[in-house]
Amino acid sequence: MNRVEQVKFSVDKDKLIEYFPLEVVTEGLLGIYQDLLGLTFQPVPKPHAWHPDVRLFSARDAASGEEIGQFYLDLHPREGKYGHAACFGLQPGCLLADGIRMLPVAAMVANFTRPTVDWPSLLQHH
Repeated sequence: MNRVEQVKFSVDKDKLIEYFPLEVVTEGLLGIYQDLLGLTFQPVPKPHAWHPDVRLFSARDAASGEEIGQFYLDLHPREGKYGHAACFGLQPGCLLADGIRMLPVAAMVANFTRPTVDWPSLLQHH
């Protein structure tokens, strides 16, 4: 937040972040994409992932229920993890020679502050 915003609009950055807890923002964004794209996102229990904190979601067509892809959310920092945010395609979707469709898989990787027992992970608003 720059000085003009602080003076002109009386914006308190530390107070503003309280309105953006990571879990609420993540649920909200997934909800918006579901509505806009006609999809449903369902958490995959016990996913095969590179770390226990990583979550996997199944993306399904809302009308038919057909699974059309999957995506991982890896949102918290840890030792050995890159320090930047990125979205990676892990597996392209394609039709195999035997007619079976291989689903696309992607991963969103970020480094948002990990929540604690006493304090949620709060996102800055820029």
